[in-house]
Amino acid sequence: MTCVFRLLAAGALTFVSTLALAQSAPLLQLAGAFQEKLSQPTPGLRAAPDARDSLRTLVGLHLGEGQGAFQVDQVGVLLERRTHASDFCVRMASEDSRYVATNVYGKTLRPAAEPFVETHSKYAAQLADLYDAEGVVIRILAGSKCGEKDGFKLVPAIPPGPPKGRDRLRAFLNVALGADVWLMSGGKAVAEAACRPARGNIVMYNFICDLGLERLGSARPDAIKIRTLERGAPVDATLPLLWYED
Repeated sequence: MTCVFRLLAAGALTFVSTLALAQSAPLLQLAGAFQEKLSQPTPGLRAAPDARDSLRTLVGLHLGEGQGAFQVDQVGVLLERRTHASDFCVRMASEDSRYVATNVYGKTLRPAAEPFVETHSKYAAQLADLYDAEGVVIRILAGSKCGEKDGFKLVPAIPPGPPKGRDRLRAFLNVALGADVWLMSGGKAVAEAACRPARGNIVMYNFICDLGLERLGSARPDAIKIRTLERGAPVDATLPLLWYED
């Protein structure tokens, strides 16, 4: 059984429905004021895919699926309390691109901290009305202050709501002609994603790829590899992954 499933079995990532617990001692704490923007509805244009820019390609990475309304105070993170990473960049972006929050975080050393992301949104009620839990895509980078193009590691976000599908990672991609995605460990693929086009009026991404975790065994993922096409030629991008450690 992998460490993720031991963690789930222990109940450390079970659904927390109250603001008091989710935000009283969040593991990721804001480095400054919470920065966010909610714009008026406009005809959205998806950002042009660029296979050479991995952060334009990978819009978000979640552990499992969100359920219910989007509760901005219940965004979780798959992060071990003892990890050495200190700086984190968390971006939350609605699928229609109306809402964006990009903030720098530090990790608290408090032993009682819960695996959540601190937020102080003035739009919390509106976001819950506008979006379901899958309607806002989250990307967390360890070792980043939101300006770096490299040197970071991906950390899976845990979307709000009761646990569902947490035996897989869900990657949200902005690509031109589809993609192949693998979960890597030591340079070897340990899981291959099932990808499908996104449906509906979605601006932020156009493909959803699910990576199953149930067959990892003792393998510890350390990267996500994405292969896309640019002008008919394959382009590979490998993004380091900070995986939960015992």
